Amino acid sequence: MTKRKDRGVTRHTRSEFLKMAAASAALVSAGGCAAARGESTGQGRVRTLRVAAPLEEPVWVPGKMVLIAKVGGEPRLARIQPAARRARTLLSGAIAGMGSNADVDPESGGDVYVPQTPRDRILVLSTDDLRERDAIEDVPSPAKISVHPGSKTIFTLNPAGTRLTPVDLYTSDITPGVGKPAIRRTVEAMGGGAGADIRAPARNIDPTVWVGGKAGLGYYQGKPYPVEKESAVSRRARTFAVDMVKDTRAYVGPSGSSELLRIELNPATRQLQVTARMKTGSPVEYIAVDENRVYAATGRELIALRADNFLGVAGFKEIETIPFRRNLGKGPLASAPLSGLATGNDTHEVYLTFRDRPYVAAILKPNDSL
Repeated sequence: MTKRKDRGVTRHTRSEFLKMAAASAALVSAGGCAAARGESTGQGRVRTLRVAAPLEEPVWVPGKMVLIAKVGGEPRLARIQPAARRARTLLSGAIAGMGSNADVDPESGGDVYVPQTPRDRILVLSTDDLRERDAIEDVPSPAKISVHPGSKTIFTLNPAGTRLTPVDLYTSDITPGVGKPAIRRTVEAMGGGAGADIRAPARNIDPTVWVGGKAGLGYYQGKPYPVEKESAVSRRARTFAVDMVKDTRAYVGPSGSSELLRIELNPATRQLQVTARMKTGSPVEYIAVDENRVYAATGRELIALRADNFLGVAGFKEIETIPFRRNLGKGPLASAPLSGLATGNDTHEVYLTFRDRPYVAAILKPNDSL
């Protein structure tokens, strides 16, 4: 049992949208195992925003029009308003024992949850001012977290990636099931281990989460509890994201290859399978989604694809490839490694952050009508 402590959308002109539509006109529909590439110049599509500190692992806060991100090299969070001319930045106070990421409830957007690994707790901050609102205690070694809004569950992964713990936000109870030590090896076989990640989908009322890492990709679900393993594939996941509409679909950038995979749970066999693949030229480093699009970032390009949220789609449908690096000039971002990618349904842009560089690249999305 855990214990609680007491307690402007970016606007664009008509001419900008016309430019955007023209740059997106090379829509390519491809089935089977690959999709053709439709590259634009990206000219006029990329804004470079100077912020107060280098950022990592950004997340979009729906309804607030802000990004929340870790501050690189410091135990702090940053709140960024990318629509503002100077990208206003607010920094939190120091967060002792801060874990590897932070997450928000995509339905409410009012709270950001931050794991404090050595303190066995999850700190709850306001997304408005990054001040402490609450804390969930007695959560075993939370290093990475992901919020499942439909079931009001926070999933946590320990530093070794061997224990997945669901925490019920209604009661703050640690729910039974995958948090039990007896099944640690099962979690590791499904993608756990050091460097593993977790992603909860935005939909589904039953607690659901994906685990991905060096051992592969796994899908967990409960009806409602305990949360149990459904299926796994042995594809090593360098990065992945879960579809915003279909909780049984994930997009994966595999380790050691330059391709993007779509992996889905077969409703008949209840087994995960690869249903589409696409060559990307270089390894996919980060993936983000909104309800209509999938965005895959390599070291130099942002690839936008259509998210076809229905059965029977054989392959990826690429909309546009934006060579964002070409538009960053020869300054500090010319070769800076990426440190994160974020977007949302209520923004017209996709946001890239850079390791050890206090900048955000804001990239205009393809025309929503395409």
